[in-house]
Amino acid sequence: MKIIIAGGGIAGLALAKMLIEGGLEACVFERASVLAPRGAGITLSANALRALDVLGLGEEVRRAGNPITQFGIDDPQGRVLSGTDMTALRPSMAGYLPVAIQRSVLHDILSRGLAATNLRLGHELLGVEQTADSVKVAFAQGESASGALLVGADGIRSRVRQLVFGQPEWRYSGQRCFRGICPSVESGAGRGPGAFFETWGQGRRFGHVQVGQGQTYWYATLAQPEQQLAAPLDASQVAQLFAGVHPAAAEHIAATPPSRLLDEGLYDVAPTPAWSRGRVCLLGDAIHPTTPNMGQGAGMALESAVVLGALLLRRGDLQQALQTFERIRFPRTSLVTRRSWNIGRMTSWSSSAACALRNGLLRSAPPKSFGQQLVRFACADFAQSLVALPHADGARR
Repeated sequence: MKIIIAGGGIAGLALAKMLIEGGLEACVFERASVLAPRGAGITLSANALRALDVLGLGEEVRRAGNPITQFGIDDPQGRVLSGTDMTALRPSMAGYLPVAIQRSVLHDILSRGLAATNLRLGHELLGVEQTADSVKVAFAQGESASGALLVGADGIRSRVRQLVFGQPEWRYSGQRCFRGICPSVESGAGRGPGAFFETWGQGRRFGHVQVGQGQTYWYATLAQPEQQLAAPLDASQVAQLFAGVHPAAAEHIAATPPSRLLDEGLYDVAPTPAWSRGRVCLLGDAIHPTTPNMGQGAGMALESAVVLGALLLRRGDLQQALQTFERIRFPRTSLVTRRSWNIGRMTSWSSSAACALRNGLLRSAPPKSFGQQLVRFACADFAQSLVALPHADGARR
């Protein structure tokens, strides 16, 4: 059974690695001529690391990234609204600490070892044709490929989804997001390299965390109407916007090379339970994109890749495998999409009265509550998904 994978992102590469090592034939077709993932840094919670362990890559990712030992939220005056010592929660995390890593480094780890025959760059997908026995894809370069299954792992703007399922309705979150990678600076008084803190202001938020190799990942969100996204902002303007939110914001932004400064609106797609049609299946952001407010975009992609890979490696009935995949994954991914959307709305509040109420509620909650909720989610339902894995016994727990 040959599997065609459209998209060389986190989900597509993870699925290809799992299938090939399990003895199936799989090939990733990526539109870009060079693997250069869009993005800056990324945080990987316990569930994402568990999936990477199944792929045999967990330890390498831990070494390449930076463990997160503290997570918290401040207000612009530097007062802690919520803080969690992640090392104190470690027993409930089954021995896992979250890891922050550069997206490009994670991408390199996932793609390393894939032969040129399994990773084809510069292939823009144009068309999809299905028969009862196979699926055929055509590329702009005049080439084509056929297989038993096409997996669309080509992101939120998925060409596969548009061609086979129709145009989805992208939802603008109301947030414009700036991100970058810069040389590491001190994260704050009394906070070491494992500290990951966000500052919540009025319609603005700033976060930063070290990602290993002497680098820091920072991001800043701005509540803004969609029609204003087209107006470009340079680094000095971005620094000025967030100078009043966090004292180190301007320093981080100024230290970021222009090529590593990203500016984009945050979108998702409302959850839908239909993930496959005939011999075409969607994976990762192509079917369950989420805003980054829970830090679970990569986690959901890795979980889904591992579960789909496990079901395909059973070499049973293809349609049954795809239906099982939808049934296992839809409840969890849709929960992330909804929760992340709601968190983003709350962090985007601009009213001083609303922000004072929000901050008061955070400050009055038990010290560990916010971090514990994230940890409980990261350590929860993925265990149920793992029952499908045929070779998970040797993976780290």
